[in-house]
Amino acid sequence: MKPMSYLAALLTALLLCACSQEQPPAEKPEPPAAEQSQSAAQTAKHLADQAEQKIQETIAVAEEKTEALKQEAKQEVAAVKQEATEVAAEAKSTAIQATQEAKQAVTTALADLKPATPETATTTQPVAGPGMVEYPASMGKVSFNHIEHAAQFDCSKCHSTDPPQKIVINKEVAHTQLCKVCHKERGGDAPTACTGCHQK
Repeated sequence: MKPMSYLAALLTALLLCACSQEQPPAEKPEPPAAEQSQSAAQTAKHLADQAEQKIQETIAVAEEKTEALKQEAKQEVAAVKQEATEVAAEAKSTAIQATQEAKQAVTTALADLKPATPETATTTQPVAGPGMVEYPASMGKVSFNHIEHAAQFDCSKCHSTDPPQKIVINKEVAHTQLCKVCHKERGGDAPTACTGCHQK
């Protein structure tokens, strides 16, 4: 054989040998642990974001319901306050009326019990005059108990004539000559404030 033939045969044999020892393709390697960990972290973050969103939605709904309940409670409190104010005003009016009636009854009873002596003869005579007199006024009517005043004072305290004549009372007379002036001098429980005499 020629040397070239040997060389060709040798190369063929080497090539066949190399092919026979070829390894089958290796299986695809598993992704590294770092990639698996990153994927798990992304999944966990996504779930956490969803949970946070649901929590925020729940809080928003709860706040809305709480605000509605607050408004409802405010309306109920306002209604109760209004009702309480009306009841208190009615009770006050009833109490004032009852007090005035009781005072009138006591005054009448005292006038009936007071003995007629020479010293009080002149003061007991006006009791036959008017009982309760009402004077209209822009600040509210003024109720004047003539019997009570006649039982406490001499007629000349208010009346300048003898026998006493009817007095014309207006704002000027009441404020500067008779009522208010006398009340200030007397002090004690004699009213001097507007609402002490004027009643709407």
